[in-house]
Amino acid sequence: MNTLSPVSKKTKKIALSLGAAVVAIAVPAVAGTPIFHSQGWMGDFNGTNLDADCNVTHSATTYYPVNGTNSIYVSANYTGFSHRYHAMVRKTNAYTAQNDEGYYSWAFRLKSTWDFSQQGYTIGQFIADYTGQNPCGEDWMPITMLWLHGNSLRARVKNGSVCNQATIPSNAMQAANTGWVIPTALGGGTPIAVTAGAWHTIQLGVKWSSTNTGYFKLWYDGVKVFEQYNIATTIAEFRPYEFQVGLYANRWYDEHQLVGGQGFRELWVDRIAINNTTTLGGCTSAFQYANPSNSCW
Repeated sequence: MNTLSPVSKKTKKIALSLGAAVVAIAVPAVAGTPIFHSQGWMGDFNGTNLDADCNVTHSATTYYPVNGTNSIYVSANYTGFSHRYHAMVRKTNAYTAQNDEGYYSWAFRLKSTWDFSQQGYTIGQFIADYTGQNPCGEDWMPITMLWLHGNSLRARVKNGSVCNQATIPSNAMQAANTGWVIPTALGGGTPIAVTAGAWHTIQLGVKWSSTNTGYFKLWYDGVKVFEQYNIATTIAEFRPYEFQVGLYANRWYDEHQLVGGQGFRELWVDRIAINNTTTLGGCTSAFQYANPSNSCW
């Protein structure tokens, strides 16, 4: 098992726990979407993305599903806007080549006292290291992000080139209340109202393409509620991407303020999975093998 690493690198965008072996992921390793399942053990991951005033640790009292034994507890404590607030676990090489396809899933539970003030909190992202690989000074760059704004669930993908980035939706980097607003039903419905004090699951189905041949699909609590086809879902200058889940209170830094009165945020993640579109793993489908609520994995 891998062990956790302390914070050893900070950039203008992100602070990542890195060792020499992890830096080597800038060189593509195994092509294709891997198979990865974690039932809440930190040692399953390649370390943490951890900033000051943040915490990532095990929890043996709150877990998913009900017959589980463990989860990952994360927290962030606002102390000002001089630094970023990552509290996430990281899995490297979540996808490593153009046109990779896979499912990416996790369960999350907000603390029962979570304050749904109108500010953004990222709970999942894909990110790659472009340090020294471009003339515009880009370093660690998140591409696909999922976040809460108030109690609504938002998402975006990024495409274009490293030095000429674009997002879908086009306004998704302007503010936390932008991005795709994930609805309660496929093709419409009211925005999902995420609740605190209960477990929820997110499952993504993505084809990673820098041309208009990609797709992005999202299931919430096992129900497909969103899909976009024939879109560019990644950057042309490809790097192996990490899958990170937990809490990133990015708007504290970006907006230079705390909205509302809750400066200490807590949540749990469990049943984190990556699965390619062809491996059944004893289930009836590749989708179910990545589904956090399914018993066959």
